[in-house]
Amino acid sequence: MPCDGCDFDEVFLIAADVGAEDVVQGEEFVEIYTPRDRLGTVRDALVEAGLEIEDARLDWLPKMEIGLEPEKALKVMGMIERLEELDDVDQVYSNLTITDELMASYEAA
Repeated sequence: MPCDGCDFDEVFLIAADVGAEDVVQGEEFVEIYTPRDRLGTVRDALVEAGLEIEDARLDWLPKMEIGLEPEKALKVMGMIERLEELDDVDQVYSNLTITDELMASYEAA
Protein backbone atom coordinates (compact mmCIF):
# COMPACT_ATOMS: atom_id res chain seq x y z
CA MET A 1 0.00 0.00 0.00
CA PRO A 2 1.27 3.51 -0.67
CA CYS A 3 2.55 5.20 2.45
CA ASP A 4 3.38 8.75 1.52
CA GLY A 5 2.93 10.49 4.86
CA CYS A 6 1.09 7.62 6.54
CA ASP A 7 1.73 6.65 10.14
CA PHE A 8 3.66 3.38 9.89
CA ASP A 9 3.03 2.50 13.53
CA GLU A 10 -0.73 2.84 12.98
CA VAL A 11 -0.60 0.63 9.88
CA PHE A 12 1.51 -1.91 11.76
CA LEU A 13 -0.89 -2.05 14.72
CA ILE A 14 -4.01 -2.39 12.55
CA ALA A 15 -2.45 -5.15 10.45
CA ALA A 16 -0.96 -7.01 13.41
CA ASP A 17 -4.21 -6.87 15.38
CA VAL A 18 -6.04 -8.78 12.64
CA GLY A 19 -3.39 -11.39 11.91
CA ALA A 20 -0.62 -10.00 9.71
CA GLU A 21 2.70 -11.82 10.13
CA ASP A 22 4.99 -8.98 9.08
CA VAL A 23 4.80 -5.33 8.04
CA VAL A 24 7.72 -3.87 6.12
CA GLN A 25 8.18 -0.16 5.51
CA GLY A 26 9.76 0.91 2.24
CA GLU A 27 10.44 4.39 0.89
CA GLU A 28 7.07 4.74 -0.84
CA PHE A 29 5.12 1.64 0.17
CA VAL A 30 4.29 -0.57 3.10
CA GLU A 31 4.22 -4.30 2.39
CA ILE A 32 2.13 -6.48 4.64
CA TYR A 33 2.68 -10.22 4.80
CA THR A 34 -0.14 -12.38 6.06
CA PRO A 35 -1.27 -16.00 5.87
CA ARG A 36 -3.54 -16.55 2.88
CA ASP A 37 -6.59 -17.14 5.07
CA ARG A 38 -6.12 -13.70 6.71
CA LEU A 39 -5.60 -11.66 3.52
CA GLY A 40 -9.20 -10.48 3.24
CA THR A 41 -9.47 -9.72 6.94
CA VAL A 42 -6.28 -7.64 6.94
CA ARG A 43 -7.27 -5.82 3.74
CA ASP A 44 -10.76 -5.05 5.11
CA ALA A 45 -9.37 -3.74 8.42
CA LEU A 46 -7.01 -1.38 6.62
CA VAL A 47 -9.77 -0.11 4.31
CA GLU A 48 -12.12 0.40 7.27
CA ALA A 49 -9.38 2.48 8.91
CA GLY A 50 -9.42 4.74 5.83
CA LEU A 51 -6.12 3.56 4.37
CA GLU A 52 -5.63 3.25 0.62
CA ILE A 53 -4.77 -0.24 -0.64
CA GLU A 54 -3.06 -0.22 -4.02
CA ASP A 55 -2.75 -3.99 -4.36
CA ALA A 56 -3.80 -7.00 -2.30
CA ARG A 57 -2.83 -10.38 -3.71
CA LEU A 58 -1.41 -13.75 -2.85
CA ASP A 59 2.20 -14.31 -3.84
CA TRP A 60 4.24 -17.46 -3.55
CA LEU A 61 7.39 -16.78 -1.54
CA PRO A 62 10.08 -19.45 -1.46
CA LYS A 63 10.91 -21.00 1.86
CA MET A 64 14.35 -21.84 0.54
CA GLU A 65 16.10 -20.12 -2.35
CA ILE A 66 18.65 -21.93 -4.47
CA GLY A 67 21.75 -20.72 -6.24
CA LEU A 68 22.98 -22.17 -9.50
CA GLU A 69 26.16 -21.92 -11.51
CA PRO A 70 25.99 -18.72 -13.58
CA GLU A 71 25.53 -20.60 -16.88
CA LYS A 72 22.59 -22.64 -15.56
CA ALA A 73 21.08 -19.64 -13.78
CA LEU A 74 21.13 -17.63 -17.02
CA LYS A 75 19.27 -20.45 -18.80
CA VAL A 76 16.64 -20.54 -16.05
CA MET A 77 16.26 -16.75 -16.21
CA GLY A 78 15.75 -16.97 -19.97
CA MET A 79 13.07 -19.62 -19.49
CA ILE A 80 11.33 -17.49 -16.86
CA GLU A 81 11.33 -14.51 -19.22
CA ARG A 82 9.86 -16.59 -22.06
CA LEU A 83 7.14 -17.91 -19.72
CA GLU A 84 6.27 -14.37 -18.59
CA GLU A 85 5.81 -13.30 -22.21
CA LEU A 86 3.10 -15.92 -22.85
CA ASP A 87 -0.41 -14.46 -23.08
CA ASP A 88 -1.92 -17.17 -20.88
CA VAL A 89 0.59 -16.66 -18.05
CA ASP A 90 -0.23 -14.14 -15.33
CA GLN A 91 2.65 -14.67 -12.93
CA VAL A 92 5.83 -16.76 -12.76
CA TYR A 93 7.41 -17.70 -9.44
CA SER A 94 10.88 -19.07 -8.81
CA ASN A 95 13.13 -19.91 -5.91
CA LEU A 96 16.28 -19.01 -7.86
CA THR A 97 18.61 -16.59 -6.08
CA ILE A 98 19.36 -13.79 -8.52
CA THR A 99 22.33 -11.67 -7.52
CA ASP A 100 23.11 -8.23 -8.92
CA GLU A 101 26.04 -9.70 -10.84
CA LEU A 102 23.84 -12.41 -12.33
CA MET A 103 21.21 -9.85 -13.38
CA ALA A 104 23.91 -7.70 -14.98
CA SER A 105 25.18 -10.72 -16.93
CA TYR A 106 21.66 -11.56 -18.06
CA GLU A 107 20.93 -8.02 -19.20
CA ALA A 108 24.23 -7.86 -21.07
CA ALA A 109 23.48 -11.10 -22.96
